[in-house]
Amino acid sequence: MNRVEVNRYMQGLADADYLVGEGDVEPNREAQQLRELLRTLQRHEDRLDIAWCGAAVAQIFRQHPWLQSFQLDVWIESVYNDEGGSFMAHYARFRDIVACLGAEVPHELQDEDGLLDPDAASDLLDTEHEDEEFEFCAPFIASGNGDSCMLALDRGVMAPLLAAAVVSGLTVARLLWPDHDALRSFDQPSPIPGAAIAGAGSPA
Repeated sequence: MNRVEVNRYMQGLADADYLVGEGDVEPNREAQQLRELLRTLQRHEDRLDIAWCGAAVAQIFRQHPWLQSFQLDVWIESVYNDEGGSFMAHYARFRDIVACLGAEVPHELQDEDGLLDPDAASDLLDTEHEDEEFEFCAPFIASGNGDSCMLALDRGVMAPLLAAAVVSGLTVARLLWPDHDALRSFDQPSPIPGAAIAGAGSPA
């Protein structure tokens, strides 16, 4: 579908409205189509969110060849501000860092015995990804829900994927979280059939 077709279809939804006659408030035909489109787009957005997480996990392992495994804790909680209001804060913390057997750990992550300092490694990963906490939470915790999730991640599980020149985040996600709702097959047809595109907004 090209941009002209998309614009034409969206123009056809510009008359989306709610109507009231003798009964309940009801959406008109265009509003019904728009609501269906938004539901379908939400499914695509959810899948894109978990694809981002898959790609981000792959990137972490590729950027840190010494890293064997880690636990990623994600959670959302209500935080009160100084004005007496509150907002939902998103958190992602890296824990239980394990180095690959025989790997050369960066000097700044070594303890006094030359071994991996898990606390220093956790601090490093936390700092590297402090601006991505919302994105890590998005696929695993419902928006506005104060909940938590623990993700155990190991290089060995995805080693063949990491060896590729380009890694698909969606492929990683399907490997790591195969039962995630966002990865279910799309069993409904597109809400934008060709006939609707051709007719919507067409000149008389």
